[in-house]
Amino acid sequence: PQTIEVGETPTDITAVGLRFYIANSDSSSVSMIDIDPIKNEARKWDSDLTVGRKPTHLAANGKFLIVGNRLDQSLTIQPLGTGLKPRTLRLNGEPGDIALLSHTAIVADRSNERMVVVDLRTFTISQTISLSDKVHSLALTGETLLATTSGGKNLLSALFDARLGQQQLNIAASPRQLVLYN
Repeated sequence: PQTIEVGETPTDITAVGLRFYIANSDSSSVSMIDIDPIKNEARKWDSDLTVGRKPTHLAANGKFLIVGNRLDQSLTIQPLGTGLKPRTLRLNGEPGDIALLSHTAIVADRSNERMVVVDLRTFTISQTISLSDKVHSLALTGETLLATTSGGKNLLSALFDARLGQQQLNIAASPRQLVLYN
């Protein structure tokens, strides 16, 4: 087995294809590792991405890497493959789990009973969805978002409108349906 050193206190990992991103909470960075299946080896990039303080959650989709920074109560939004510099978006709440679809990020707010919808084209919060409980985890498939609440008794389902735009998928900011399962 191959050992690769990353930053201090790795807390989350996500992948796009054969590239892995690792959030390093105590070094406020994200390490990137590429896997070569032919050589059966991994290669760490020479430098880590610098992000906000205490990164704890990650999501990536090939267009964007989104990092939830706990102490800054912010997101670091890194466009991928563009050469653009990362942007920081303040949330006024602790970012938790992140679901990512095309140019939209849905972020669980761990310190408030809400989810935040972020338009990644404008780097702005497009909607705040108030809930009756704190969201623990998110999963997004197609147009359906599933969320578990921190009380552990509820499963929340939100169905988002998707409309095909000129060149990209545009996600409506408001859910068509919000269902609470007990």
